[in-house]
Amino acid sequence: MRRYLIILMIFFSLSILTTDIVCALGLRIAIQTFTNDTGDEKLDFLTDTLPDRLSEKLLKVEEIELIERKRINEVLGEMQFHQSGAVDERTVSSLGKLLGAEKLLYGNIFLTKLGRKPEYKLSIRIVDVESARLVKSWSSSGKQSDFDAMITAVTGDIANYIKGEVTLRNLAQLIQKNPPFKIDLWTDKKRCKIGETITIYFRSEKDCYLTLIDITTSGKLYVLFPNHYATDNYIKAGRTYTIPGPDHPFVITVGEPKGFERLKAIATLNSVDLLKTKVGKDKQLFINKPDPSKATRDLNMVITSIPKLTWSDAYHEVIIE
Repeated sequence: MRRYLIILMIFFSLSILTTDIVCALGLRIAIQTFTNDTGDEKLDFLTDTLPDRLSEKLLKVEEIELIERKRINEVLGEMQFHQSGAVDERTVSSLGKLLGAEKLLYGNIFLTKLGRKPEYKLSIRIVDVESARLVKSWSSSGKQSDFDAMITAVTGDIANYIKGEVTLRNLAQLIQKNPPFKIDLWTDKKRCKIGETITIYFRSEKDCYLTLIDITTSGKLYVLFPNHYATDNYIKAGRTYTIPGPDHPFVITVGEPKGFERLKAIATLNSVDLLKTKVGKDKQLFINKPDPSKATRDLNMVITSIPKLTWSDAYHEVIIE
């Protein structure tokens, strides 16, 4: 679906001391050689050094499966990327497909200030390989001696974005075999043509906190509820809610490609930020909580399971034709 609502989500994650929680679906990511656009050939060494430093830092993120830099360089040589001189979302996507990557990171180094102490800007972008679409970008600035700090500055944001993507995908596949309370989820149309608008309805038999996820026909995931216009996801029992709501200044318009649009609702009896949860091997939900035995400055966490009797889910499909 093509939407006229942009929902910005920031995902926070702290260190976890456990071996029982797994990332059911990690993202397979490739980091391409960066481009030196400073005009200074002495900085050409950074085109490999900076991606290598970024790889070292992202290797520590369990939600990421990094493709080896050696393999990337082999494919780059075969494609003669550097000789072409053109690096855009489509050429990057072609590289990603050859590598079997889902997302591909690439970057540029720019000169932003001349003088005795020139300043530079590092820009890093992430492209969805399947759609060749630029999905997010990050940047950091500094002097030549600051390049390692510049990489460090953006690594946390990149890791948080990827963790959020993985969490959404895992939640979308979560199944409650014996839901303790009923969630109804439906749309005003069971079949939609491209270009038509659609309205989503949901209702719970108990007061709860509900998160609604849209899995598009192209496999992208969006949180539809809560959103910018409905920030509180607490809903009352027996009341029907709609997306868009009656006061929401946006519509949901069906876009390409054709296929099945999937909606997933997850509801908890207690307030839980699902975007900070983990999914266990048995499809159980876990949440990270501070360890009370540790000092407040520590980032150590304990894992607390969310009882199965306190959450339910619902699923709905729409045919896009």
